Amino acid sequence: MSRLTVDDYEFVFPKALELYKFDEQDSANPHFHGLSHCMKAVDAIVELPKTYLFIEIKRFDKRSALNKDNNGCKEEALDDLINRLCGKYRDTFLYRFCQGKVDKPIKYICLIDKFDKNLFLRLRNKLLKKIPAGKQLQAKWGKELLAEEDLFVLSEQTWNRSKMSGLGSCKYVGK
Repeated sequence: MSRLTVDDYEFVFPKALELYKFDEQDSANPHFHGLSHCMKAVDAIVELPKTYLFIEIKRFDKRSALNKDNNGCKEEALDDLINRLCGKYRDTFLYRFCQGKVDKPIKYICLIDKFDKNLFLRLRNKLLKKIPAGKQLQAKWGKELLAEEDLFVLSEQTWNRSKMSGLGSCKYVGK
């Protein structure tokens, strides 16, 4: 059983072939990618027998983003979060592509705290367009960057009630 704690969350994946912090800062670590000065990386990568999981953890400070006109969230704060999440996926995909490690489908999991259901849906829909996810480029590229059904925007609670729970568990262990 593989267990990893990253940014106050503990992940357990019973069938993981490999599980590690990808946004590693220690140059002696075998998973250190060495390009954090110019590229972004997701927090953790899990290799399962049939898929890779890219896990990005974000704390969303809703207090600084409050705006009654827009479903409880300023559009600028949401756009900033989307841009960061999008960059993390694309840069990590590029790292892994150059390593020859995009040989399985990838699921991108954005684990976000203190978010309501409506904002989860808005965030996911905007991310689908920004990454871009789905088959819209498949005709020209021959392969999609991320399948639409493989983008998940979750909280700890929704993770443990979704199909992600069949792959592994997530638990907040911070203070």
